[in-house]
Amino acid sequence: MRAVRVGWVVLGCLIISAFTQFAFAHDGSWGDDATPLDIDWLGSGSELDLQHIDADPWKGWASLTVRNLCGDAWGDFHLRIKEVCSPWSRTDVIFDVTPAPELWIKDGLTWVQYTGLNWTLGPDGTTLDLFFYGNPIEHGDKALIKVYTDNTSRHGDWFTMSAYATPVPEPATIALLGIGAVALIRRTKR
Repeated sequence: MRAVRVGWVVLGCLIISAFTQFAFAHDGSWGDDATPLDIDWLGSGSELDLQHIDADPWKGWASLTVRNLCGDAWGDFHLRIKEVCSPWSRTDVIFDVTPAPELWIKDGLTWVQYTGLNWTLGPDGTTLDLFFYGNPIEHGDKALIKVYTDNTSRHGDWFTMSAYATPVPEPATIALLGIGAVALIRRTKR
């Protein structure tokens, strides 16, 4: 009787394990709370390349845990699909915003989800820009960025996703841009 119970427990664990591996086989994570990816640069000239080995069902979450070591606060974060291991093209993998992108910011000991996240998805689905100026990621802060990728069109074995942050514009910079815009408008009206 005991052997039968043990057999059922083992079978149940195997079934749960099989579904868990299936559900998470396609998810990718870079960095974690203990060892975030430290970013001490800004802009598209210094993109962080993240390689992801993909598997059935060819879609899932891509999670990136980062720490801002720049001197500036981040107001947005940009992601794009760069390469796909497939005989086709990089558009074989796209960002899917049906499960909305997520931004979590570490507040002391707990992660708090940012609720004012806005995003722009590029026309071919290979670029995704996240905007969070209402609560920028300050110097020293940790952030967890989660986006959903879809590789179901061609099942590429791996792909590279690049990421970079840009700073919150300083008030002086915004003022100079505004003055320049006013000058251009006045000049065109003449």
